[in-house]
Amino acid sequence: MSEETRRRVAEAMTALVHPIPVNMRMYLNNFREHPTPLKNEDLWESDRDAIRHAIEASRKRDARSLHPLDRKMAPGTIGYGDYSDEDVIVESPSENVANVIYQSLVNPAYRMETTLGRAKFRQDPSGQIEVDDAYDFASPRAHTDLMKKEPYGVLGVMAKGLIERGPLGVGNVIGNIMRSQGEGTPFTFTIPPKSSTSTGTR
Repeated sequence: MSEETRRRVAEAMTALVHPIPVNMRMYLNNFREHPTPLKNEDLWESDRDAIRHAIEASRKRDARSLHPLDRKMAPGTIGYGDYSDEDVIVESPSENVANVIYQSLVNPAYRMETTLGRAKFRQDPSGQIEVDDAYDFASPRAHTDLMKKEPYGVLGVMAKGLIERGPLGVGNVIGNIMRSQGEGTPFTFTIPPKSSTSTGTR
């Protein structure tokens, strides 16, 4: 079986178990009293590829500051703009709900930017990649505006989010109220090297 065929089979099998994109599942999971941590098997194969791409981008950024022997194994950080060579527009006022759903279905980089965003990673000599993160919302805007007694309360803050960042701005405000930065559920998961057929988690 070729690598491309293996990837397509893995994607199809994961999509049968998790037909809803992971960024949407994690957002809804965020409303539970005790959210479930993100795991490797929650990801589609194309999500894993986007993470691998982000790590390569991070390695290239750090290449000048690391000794050649350390470049592959050194821990690092991935973030917005790393998951694809193409620009990924997230939380743009021009986005509408249909576009958010469409991008979530077809664009792995978009899914990872709206699921992981910034995250830490480590890679062992076998190529296994361990990712550390917490599902929370970085902007303290919702809490700050509410503390300042926004005239229209939560609705006023949501309206600002819609104007400034489109539908995802509203989602960000709601998510921020639920799990502001530092209040999210931490998780660590491991993805296999690209050539591996393993789907083990941690």
